[in-house]
Amino acid sequence: MRFAIPCEGRNVAAEFQKASHFAFLDANPSSGRVLREEIVHAPVYCGPALSQWLADYGTDVLLTPDTGGLIPDRLTSRGIGVVVGGRGHDVKGVVESFLADTLPLEPDLCAAEA
Repeated sequence: MRFAIPCEGRNVAAEFQKASHFAFLDANPSSGRVLREEIVHAPVYCGPALSQWLADYGTDVLLTPDTGGLIPDRLTSRGIGVVVGGRGHDVKGVVESFLADTLPLEPDLCAAEA
């Protein structure tokens, strides 16, 4: 299972739209362990192009502090799940917490404004 997480350094970014990088983590859902990590520069585009970029990277789940105006329907139509949570926490720990079903989920403040 591949997770995409907007990040700053090794932590989940404070805001989706301001993230300088994305962490892609491959994990085994059965064992709850992260198998591989890759951090890449965030693209400069948004909207449909960003959701396609995430799909091209093989993303199964986007773990994000907010949706940053990115319409979750664009992601789900490409088979990508969206989970809001983990702001400021270590990306590997967030994935492991998600797989263990212990990640505290957060309200999507950006979606509430829409």
